[in-house]
Amino acid sequence: DIGEASGNTTCVAFAIKLDYPAVGGVTKITSRYFSRVGQAINLNGGATAAEVYDLNARRIGGLQVEVSWKTSLEDGVVGFYVTRALTESGTFERVSGLIPAKGEPSAYSFVDTLDPSSIRGPVAASGLYYKVEAIDIDDNASQFGPVKADLGNLQDRPIKRIKPARRGFQR
Repeated sequence: DIGEASGNTTCVAFAIKLDYPAVGGVTKITSRYFSRVGQAINLNGGATAAEVYDLNARRIGGLQVEVSWKTSLEDGVVGFYVTRALTESGTFERVSGLIPAKGEPSAYSFVDTLDPSSIRGPVAASGLYYKVEAIDIDDNASQFGPVKADLGNLQDRPIKRIKPARRGFQR
């Protein structure tokens, strides 16, 4: 069986269902989904059936980075995690809780508030890298990205100083 949205110019995916005879008279069904760019999106075998696009990360002021993305396919996806690393090929760690899936198509965003002690020197100069992980109902994860958030020159940020209160009365 081949499924597609006939006459729909915004169709972003189609499915092929293959039925294989199995031992004991049980039929194994395998589905393959293909994105709008022809990339296979697996449901069976460990990858989520998700397509993420327009993934961006940008500093939105102070010590905050907004990570945003859109989806066109979320079949069986329960949610997303945002991960961060100091380098493009570094170890990515989760910086968000599970962001629940809304159903396709959807737009998402997450604001990462940075720890000032973790963004000094070379990190501030080179920026931070982000990925989005899609998690499906079987706890399989697919990663999208990385994208770089340019932090600008954080060394030159003005520091707000608080003046100590004076004791006693002033005349």
